[in-house]
Amino acid sequence: MRVRRKARYIDEKNCTGCGKCAEVCPIEVSNPFDIGLSMRKAAYRHTAQAVPNAYTIEKRGVAPCRDACPTDQRAQGYIALVRQKRYADAYWAIRREHPFPSVCGRVCNHRCEDACSRGKVDEAVNIMGLKRFVADWAYAHRDELPDLRDKSIVGTPFAHRPPPTGKKVAILGAGPAGLTAALDLARLGHGVTVFDALPVAGGMMRVGIPPHRLPTELLDWEIQQILDEGVELRLGTRVSDVPALLEQGYQAALIATGAHLAKKLPIRNSNHPDNWLSLDVLRRVDVGERIDLHGRRVAVLGGGNVALDTSRAVLRMGAREVRMICLEPRGEMPGFAWEVGVAEQEGIQVYPGRTFKEIVVRGNHITGVRCAQVNFRGFKHGRPDFTEIPGTEELLPAELVIWAIGQGPDFSFLPSDGSINTRYPVGIQTDSDMMTTMPGVFCAGDVRRGMTFFVVDAIGEGHHVARCIDRHLRGEKGLKEPQRSPVVDLTPEEIEAKFQHSEASRRKRVPISSIPLEERWGNFHEVDLALTEEEAQEEAERCLRCGVCSECLECLAACDRGAINHEMADEAVDLTVGTIVLATGFQDFDPQRVAELGYGELENVLSAMEFERLINSSGPTSGKVLLRNGRPPQSVAVLHCVGSRDANYHDYCSRACCMYSLKISQLLHDYVGAEVHEIYRDMRCFGKGYEEFYNRTAQMGVRFYHGRVQKIERADDDGRLVVRWGESFHGEPDHIVVDMVVLATGFEPRADTGKVAALFGVSRSRDGFFLERHPKLAPVETASEGIYLAGTCQGPKDIPDTVAQAGGAAAVALSLIDQGTIALEPSIAEVDGARCAGCGQCVAACPYGAIEVTDRLAGVNTYLCKGCGTCAAACPNKAVTLLHFDDSQIVAEMLGALRLPGSLSQREVAP
Repeated sequence: MRVRRKARYIDEKNCTGCGKCAEVCPIEVSNPFDIGLSMRKAAYRHTAQAVPNAYTIEKRGVAPCRDACPTDQRAQGYIALVRQKRYADAYWAIRREHPFPSVCGRVCNHRCEDACSRGKVDEAVNIMGLKRFVADWAYAHRDELPDLRDKSIVGTPFAHRPPPTGKKVAILGAGPAGLTAALDLARLGHGVTVFDALPVAGGMMRVGIPPHRLPTELLDWEIQQILDEGVELRLGTRVSDVPALLEQGYQAALIATGAHLAKKLPIRNSNHPDNWLSLDVLRRVDVGERIDLHGRRVAVLGGGNVALDTSRAVLRMGAREVRMICLEPRGEMPGFAWEVGVAEQEGIQVYPGRTFKEIVVRGNHITGVRCAQVNFRGFKHGRPDFTEIPGTEELLPAELVIWAIGQGPDFSFLPSDGSINTRYPVGIQTDSDMMTTMPGVFCAGDVRRGMTFFVVDAIGEGHHVARCIDRHLRGEKGLKEPQRSPVVDLTPEEIEAKFQHSEASRRKRVPISSIPLEERWGNFHEVDLALTEEEAQEEAERCLRCGVCSECLECLAACDRGAINHEMADEAVDLTVGTIVLATGFQDFDPQRVAELGYGELENVLSAMEFERLINSSGPTSGKVLLRNGRPPQSVAVLHCVGSRDANYHDYCSRACCMYSLKISQLLHDYVGAEVHEIYRDMRCFGKGYEEFYNRTAQMGVRFYHGRVQKIERADDDGRLVVRWGESFHGEPDHIVVDMVVLATGFEPRADTGKVAALFGVSRSRDGFFLERHPKLAPVETASEGIYLAGTCQGPKDIPDTVAQAGGAAAVALSLIDQGTIALEPSIAEVDGARCAGCGQCVAACPYGAIEVTDRLAGVNTYLCKGCGTCAAACPNKAVTLLHFDDSQIVAEMLGALRLPGSLSQREVAP
């Protein structure tokens, strides 16, 4: 038998049950053991008496936000830590995968938010805003962080200042891909030197994003943290001979030079000196050069994010008018739609759906851009596909034209012999391990893609190429690629359940605030503001905690025994067994199915199991039974037969309900001091001492009313409830007003009973429970030899009966094992090979899995066959028969049964 052992993510052999993992876990979810009346952590122990006495971690899979992020960022983790105001821990959780949180907290394309499950309800969680909040908090407390425990390498193969491996890596380009790879490789012990031709580090993050979107001091601080890990940086150094690096003692080289060459179209007068390139403008702004554009009219050609950054930047330089002209129609512009709106608010005029025909020059000065409107159909093979609309030509006035239609990489430093091959004009050619056509030389980022993508894409490639280089340097000891678990996909019903269990807030998304428009002119003050602490708390509360465990790895940092293993996976375990006892139990009837009872809608209507947890000293209220207003109930009604003995739900009696209802009444009387009323159909107090228990309950003063409950509704504004019923006895009331109602729910088969029955080849009775072989002679056996039943999976019963049946099942199972041999059914199926066509219909029909088709011939496993005859009925060729039950034998039996007695015994009745 093969069973699936679910991963616990905590080694039960090493776990001492100290509970430190639960103490630091930031995730709280509804506690099923307390029937949703309390919360527990994602790292938890089922009960104090759990065996083994070890903790486990609940995971449903990878959260959609993490799956969507190229950096593999565990966003759910730092959001949960923000919710607990553990901002330093949140910062370390971000830095574990992301070395530039200040950048991506501001300029990311936030694919995590596109995938966020909260978007199925209203709007995605403001994940980018929360990342910025944490990054800004860390920058504000940067002098305190060195005194705190740095958890950024917890759960990773990295170390701060590890022993050197003796391997050296040269990295060309200090952008997001190059610096990310440099940090990872340095943390593995490799010597890393980063070369960059620019006077500042950061690549396009530093010279391609204007300060009104990304203050440079934040980026500089994050780069300094990378250098503090042992990375050597050489700025103002252009490498023109890549192969020479491998001859100078470097065992590997990484090309991550980005895409810094802006493009323009070869239209008339595009070479006029007042045609500028967007990247040149942004670079001058980012290095601190003051460009005076006061009074000038500027046209920015392009519709992407670079065009938007350029347009908003030149507006701050004093330009009188700024027009942004692009080929794509509105709604298809590659720039962020929200930023297009902000640009228009700032006064930038946007002209979408136009092609550029000429830069108009008069008297050696640009006077405008001649354009025509187009029907744009997208890009085909990398080229725009459009047709001009006749009669739509126009001249848009401009004195300065800035081109922002795209950019590409610079290949001028590559060997002229083609030893490092390019996919001109796209990017450098690499294999699946990011290695170029020159052994030992790798490539990542925009220079590999051939165009500018987003910062997160470059960081993701930086991590990936670092692992590839490490494998190149260390062989089999190098880092392997991470394995992903399935992605969680919450249903609307599951999301609503999280709201009802207070696992997430129903609040609307907190928007990002901005400085007023009048404060933006003539300066590069940051426009968007960070979330306040209160706003960050509100936004973090909106997270649905899709994966349950957020993988913040705080438990890993807290466990002294090293028992946590988040890489643990489910495993298949093969067991050799002689017998099987099915004891899968039952599930409580869901009273929400009975709408007239108001369960889930009316406060203070509880199920019996909810009451059991409330009255228990280890329950959520430490044994205090309280109403929702915090007061103890003065009167309580206990309703019998909820879901049982009802033609609408289950006809059968659940047997235990009457007795546990009496127990609840005694507990309410003795420990709560409430007035108790029981509304019953019939009191079924069978068993030793049960009738006496009922009499003792009645003597306490508990009132019993016969009836079928028809409605529970709110009686007044104080939250009291009126219970109405029919079929009352003569002279008895038909309603009562109480503070609390307890519903004695019946038993029903578990939802997966059908799957279990099919798996083990056992039958089910009409009510859905497993069916015994014989109700009297074989109450624990099933039709499958060696498989036995115990407990409520066979039918409703109380604890004494369950224990008795379990003992009987164990005895029969041991008896079979002791026999050493078993008696097979005498009547089993056999196959006539001459008639068998190998169609497999008998295989599909067999409930015991006793038939297999091999070489187009069916064969019967005589140990598994139970002689039910289903295969014989399904066989179209009549190739399957039962021993002792073939056609001739059955006909002979019929003839014998029809022979007449007495003097006519020799005469046969005609068939």
